[in-house]
Amino acid sequence: MSAIGGSLADGGRDLRKDATKLLRDAGREVEKMSKAVARDLDRLQKDAKAKAKPKAKAKAASKAKPKKAARKATRTTKAAAARKRRAK
Repeated sequence: MSAIGGSLADGGRDLRKDATKLLRDAGREVEKMSKAVARDLDRLQKDAKAKAKPKAKAKAASKAKPKKAARKATRTTKAAAARKRRAK
């Protein structure tokens, strides 16, 4: 009987160790998840602010692009005209 009691006590200790390890690991996983959620929230807030701001900049940028393209086209046209003049 004492042999059976001793092995039962060892089994109980093992069970407690396993439960302790499981709880400790679960706590670590919860901490990791919490940090990941906080990072995601910060990223979402940053993206939301970025999308809310550039309305004025977007209009300015869209106006600047045609001017740049027109300048490039003008330079190309002037260069072509100069080549034609030289060829004559």
